[in-house]
Amino acid sequence: MIEGMTAPGGYRGEQTSQNKPDPLLENEPALTDPRFYINRELSWLEFNQRVLLQALDPTHPLLERVKFLSIVAINLDEFLWCVWPYSSESFDQSLKTSRPTG
Repeated sequence: MIEGMTAPGGYRGEQTSQNKPDPLLENEPALTDPRFYINRELSWLEFNQRVLLQALDPTHPLLERVKFLSIVAINLDEFLWCVWPYSSESFDQSLKTSRPTG
């Protein structure tokens, strides 16, 4: 940009209509509210449940149902090896402290 010129938004500090505060941001909710967060472990288990329901659906071909079951098995294995130990270790501390996910 050429020295002394301003961009259309008034980047050199001039007051323009674009520099006014956004009325939608004035009533911004608190980001510590647990409703805005999803628990990763519960989400993972809910996803696995949906995949299991697909495996139990008789309208799918047999091979597809076996594939869904293998996905469930792999996900549960990973969950039990990777996520569960950390969750169970911090269980006592989570009773004493609150997390953003509630």
